[in-house]
Amino acid sequence: MSTTTHISYTLGDSQGGHGHSLGINDLVIDKRPGILSHTDNATLYSAGRDGVISAWSISSHSASAPHPGSNSSSNYTQFFKQISTHTHWINSICLAADSTLVASASSDLTVRAWNPISNTSVKVGQHNDYVKCVAPIPTNTSAIVTGSLDQKISFWDVTNAVQQPTFSIDLSQHSSLERGSVYALATGDNVIASGGPDALVSLWDYRSGDFIFQFKGHTDNIRSLLVNPSGTLILSGSSDSTIKLWSLKAGRLLSTYNLHDTSVWNLYSEDPQFRQFYSADRSGLLFRTTIDTDLHNFSSILVAHEHQGINSIVAAESSIWTATSNSRMHRWKDVNHDIDPSLVEKSSRRSTLTTIPSLQTHVYDDEIEPYRKTPEETMEGRSGLMKHLMLKDRRRVLTLDTAGEVLLWDLIQCKVIRKFNIGTSLEDAATEYNSVEPAVTWCDISTRTGKLAVFLDPNKCFEAEVYADELFEDSTASSNNVANGIDHHRKSSFPEDHRINLGRWVLTYLFQDVLKIELERDAAYRASMIKSSRSNSRSSDSKMFKVWTFSRSTSPKASPVVSRSSTPAPSSPTSGQLPRIFDHTTKYAPEDPLSGEKEQDEPDSHYDSTSSSHTDDEHPSDASKSGNTQGSFFGKIKSLSRGKVSRTGSSSSILPKKDETDKDPNLERVPEAKDAANGEENGNGTDSFMVDSKSAIESLVAEIRSAYTPENCGTSLLTPPSYIDAPPITIPPETGLYITEASPGSFGNMELYRGTLASMNSEIDTVEKIIPRWLAAMLLKNEITQKALSKVSFALVPWKPDDGKTEHLPEISGESTSRLSAYVMLRSRRILHYIDEKLEDHLKPKARQAAIEKDKPHRKDKESNSFGSTIDSLADSTYAEGSRPEDWLEIICNNEVVPPKMTLGTIRTQLWRSGGEIVLHYRRKIEAHPKK
Repeated sequence: MSTTTHISYTLGDSQGGHGHSLGINDLVIDKRPGILSHTDNATLYSAGRDGVISAWSISSHSASAPHPGSNSSSNYTQFFKQISTHTHWINSICLAADSTLVASASSDLTVRAWNPISNTSVKVGQHNDYVKCVAPIPTNTSAIVTGSLDQKISFWDVTNAVQQPTFSIDLSQHSSLERGSVYALATGDNVIASGGPDALVSLWDYRSGDFIFQFKGHTDNIRSLLVNPSGTLILSGSSDSTIKLWSLKAGRLLSTYNLHDTSVWNLYSEDPQFRQFYSADRSGLLFRTTIDTDLHNFSSILVAHEHQGINSIVAAESSIWTATSNSRMHRWKDVNHDIDPSLVEKSSRRSTLTTIPSLQTHVYDDEIEPYRKTPEETMEGRSGLMKHLMLKDRRRVLTLDTAGEVLLWDLIQCKVIRKFNIGTSLEDAATEYNSVEPAVTWCDISTRTGKLAVFLDPNKCFEAEVYADELFEDSTASSNNVANGIDHHRKSSFPEDHRINLGRWVLTYLFQDVLKIELERDAAYRASMIKSSRSNSRSSDSKMFKVWTFSRSTSPKASPVVSRSSTPAPSSPTSGQLPRIFDHTTKYAPEDPLSGEKEQDEPDSHYDSTSSSHTDDEHPSDASKSGNTQGSFFGKIKSLSRGKVSRTGSSSSILPKKDETDKDPNLERVPEAKDAANGEENGNGTDSFMVDSKSAIESLVAEIRSAYTPENCGTSLLTPPSYIDAPPITIPPETGLYITEASPGSFGNMELYRGTLASMNSEIDTVEKIIPRWLAAMLLKNEITQKALSKVSFALVPWKPDDGKTEHLPEISGESTSRLSAYVMLRSRRILHYIDEKLEDHLKPKARQAAIEKDKPHRKDKESNSFGSTIDSLADSTYAEGSRPEDWLEIICNNEVVPPKMTLGTIRTQLWRSGGEIVLHYRRKIEAHPKK
């Protein structure tokens, strides 16, 4: 059964404050004093939709409680500590292992146990769907039971590290449970009660898992269950708005309580016979019900009315705590037991006096007021993200938090780059940043836990590319800090029209510690091979090769400390320096060619050729002639920039030589209709590295090392992403990192690893065992798999002016039209280059030179601020005078001038706006008329 490994990361984990950022789903109280502090206080645990469990210290003396509305530091309920233990909603928690652990059930499919004293969390196990409830086993302190939407009730030992259930009950095997999902669980003496959408209370023997029997009576989903310690009584609350009391001994219904008008969400009682219990519903009503000993009479009082549905309630001494879908908790003062009976009747909404077998109903006034108008205490939460909007560039995301603040995030730098004024909507903020050029979706975004989470699927995470020069178009630091970071490292080093793969970029720095370790190990391995070779053979002409080491900088502004040691190495005509290691500052050492100082054995240019997978600047013939290769991500090694990209077609060349259009992989002649079918690409983007392995890096390193010999080991065969493929950035160390595995039949991913960038360095061995092959190939060999880019067909036609006076250019290639096709990412200026070359034979040299001279003043201004002028002049070597085709040519589509940087895909959607072949007219550039 095949599995796929995914990578995800969370942004903004360092936000301040305590408490929850989203709604709270469950509460549990540990009344033992002094568990988390040196006082006699009890402990309240809360679990929320933000994946966080918080611990609160509760004063044991009600006299110390503040006056209602007080927010003093001596509050009755004080925050103690918390842990972010899940990546999705926590639906339920319970105490386990003699109350030393807090077990949690989550929609991330996992069951975990938190030790609040040591503040450590371990995974207990996992279901195949959302885990909705967890309960302790009274007779076995280390055992818990969980219920899930996967139709299973599973039993776990929280002290066992095997992460497998002791045994499970498969509800799908019971014909009476057609839907089978478990929404409620409760345990008593040797019995487990479960409930769900089948509206049945099912009973099980938790010693064997055997089915006992079922109670029928509810008509809708059962949301809450209680079993008394002796296992003789069950209290159930349902979405049918009723509460029912059942007798296990008699095997029948004892009483029905019609207190609520909406779904009953939670029940709470500490009375072993359920003579008193609390109930809460979807409308926010909180009732306390007291039952007489003969069960024939009972009274209920509306204690409080929350503004939202109440998810959970607990009570201690004279206080009641409520949790809702809001991030805050409330503590209400309980109602005295000796309250005036007239107040009970006045505050009662609807009660049912039940006898067996007859049923009598007494209805009170529906217009009632709660006994407590305001809570005694409010435990405020913190703001959390609740909505998001990805911008068209697929690199930035806008979020709205619970405080109403809109933030702009950079998914590559993993941080906030702008805060908007309160009241700004996501849509208004998006209009300022949404570009005309949309990028391909390469990741999935979620704010379901109040944080911004990014999910990377290997089948699409390498699909989005951005032109490097687009990173510099916005010069404001608040809106484009990435551009400022790259500019610091010489943005002119990027070739013209170079594209950066967003997935490769961010993954390189998320796993930079893995890359550093492997580079160090590779250097040590090669040094050992040379040493072993020297002991067997003495070579007089051996040369020295450099071994680079690094020391991590502790300051974000510090430069890396780089040292070199020399070891004799066999001479090799292709030997270069080892890949260099970067530190967290991503600043290069003075020896780096970018700094202006050059090693003797280095070529004159650090980047003297472009990446074959991401540039559009050189002809295929030029690339083959040059034989040049660019430096690696950490230095200059042979053929590094030509990292393998498994997709049909290449983006390396879009400027064809004369009469070589058909040889150009980016700009092709469209075949005739009868041959079009035969001209389709044979490629479906299948990743040859999609076979995940628990030891993917080890196997890949073994493959690389098998190619080493004493003669060639002076040069590393590790080829990580180059500088221009992954420009240096600094990702915050608190960024959360997760590796998960998706299996067929599961409704979610199984977590293999969780940590942060800061913690990864101490967990390298663990991480390397679970890194998938596709990620290992990207990190160590710069190999990625992309689906073949779609192509656009278009025709080039000379513009014919209406005035009959303006010069019109000749047709290219002597044809009435030139039918071509190119990838959607091709920029229009590359088409201008093609037109220019085709027109070169038609235009007289003098006329062409006159056009160049006419536009020279404009060119000088542009060239002085041009991006990557050195690389551009090499790429455009056809134009000896430095003129560019866009200086004297322009393209028209639907009577609109096409900007030189607009891609074919955008031309099709924004200008052409119809089906069929795009018609592009070309003409001599018309100067703008001066203003009068």
